[in-house]
Amino acid sequence: WFKQIKPILTSIRCLQNRKINMAKLPPKELLEQYFLKSLTLLAVANREGYFEYLNPSWSDLLGFSLEELKAKPFIEFVHPDDVESTINEAKTLLDPRKKNQTVEFLNRYMKKDGDYVWLSWTVNSDCGSLIASAMDVTKFKEQQMYFESVQDIAKIGAWKFNMKDLSCKFTAGTSRI
Repeated sequence: WFKQIKPILTSIRCLQNRKINMAKLPPKELLEQYFLKSLTLLAVANREGYFEYLNPSWSDLLGFSLEELKAKPFIEFVHPDDVESTINEAKTLLDPRKKNQTVEFLNRYMKKDGDYVWLSWTVNSDCGSLIASAMDVTKFKEQQMYFESVQDIAKIGAWKFNMKDLSCKFTAGTSRI
């Protein structure tokens, strides 16, 4: 939970450290400062699949200019193995029968140098636009994949217990035991 809000708290702390008196800013300027200074990737995409608004964190992470990211459909930056699932998430969000729903998913995004980063997305649809925030979770995914490979090599297993729905998920190694 804290990891999810840490970038937001960091952004607010950054604004406070820059001596911006947020209480005196008009709401529009306050939101603009938040959008521009946020460490979280913030975006708005249209139903044609193009980004309309991106904050500078996109350039910092991916190495593309904001103009380069807006010039192509966003799906062109998605790892080939994640294209189908990403399109399915967008279709779900843009379905006119399902208004104001939010989805969370992971995919890989291409950097200018050709490498990929894992992004954890939270996306909401509003009037045909996709309003999104994303965080780089590459290090977490790499650790998770390493842990899974160690389990396979060691022929051990593990499980996760979900307190919300009281379900238990076992790794493939656990099933073999």
